[in-house]
Amino acid sequence: MNLKLSDNDYNEVMTVSKIIKEVKYENYSELYHELKEIEAFQPFLISLLLGYRERLQEHELEELAKDLIIIWRYFADRPDVKQTRITAGIYTEVDKKNIELINYGTTGTK
Repeated sequence: MNLKLSDNDYNEVMTVSKIIKEVKYENYSELYHELKEIEAFQPFLISLLLGYRERLQEHELEELAKDLIIIWRYFADRPDVKQTRITAGIYTEVDKKNIELINYGTTGTK
């Protein structure tokens, strides 16, 4: 398969790369205020993160929190991020579609 990035795709990649670099060098206490913002607008995401608390070591949980913040920063300028809450139902629906896409990409079937 020959994948060609458009100019917009390239710009998106650069945006995400910049966010990753910013978050990479910030420690957990510096990122705390963003986690509180996520908690205020998308509490399900914090609940999802905390669901891994017993399975992950502290540094792994911190890395997962940073991943969540990267996603949050990427979408933060979109108004619906702070207006439409993700629910367990929405999460499950999207997760199912993602699994189907992964299965299709690896096996060619749903």
